[in-house]
Amino acid sequence: CRLYDVSDLFDYFAEAIDSEVESFQERLERIKNLPALVLDDFKPEYMSRPGANRVEQIINYRYRVPLVTVVTSNAPKSEWSERISSRFSEPGLGLIVVNRGLNYRNRKRKDA
Repeated sequence: CRLYDVSDLFDYFAEAIDSEVESFQERLERIKNLPALVLDDFKPEYMSRPGANRVEQIINYRYRVPLVTVVTSNAPKSEWSERISSRFSEPGLGLIVVNRGLNYRNRKRKDA
């Protein structure tokens, strides 16, 4: 299993353009084929960034194969693109779990 912050994933792909060790395509294929992938802190606004089609490509590929993919997000599903949200809504292949807990980022630290 591998966890990527979605924002960092864009940087990871950008670094591959200048990499002499691993090509962009090699990185993309490796991520697409991980046995389990967690995409953390998905924000719908990321999908307007350059390279967003690669994130969508990863999700689509993993949906078709199928491979375990977990996406965490503070954004409600209604704000996700239909194409992305549909990949997690199909019975038997996807499940959306809404965590209605408090946002830990907004809590004050007790030791501060």
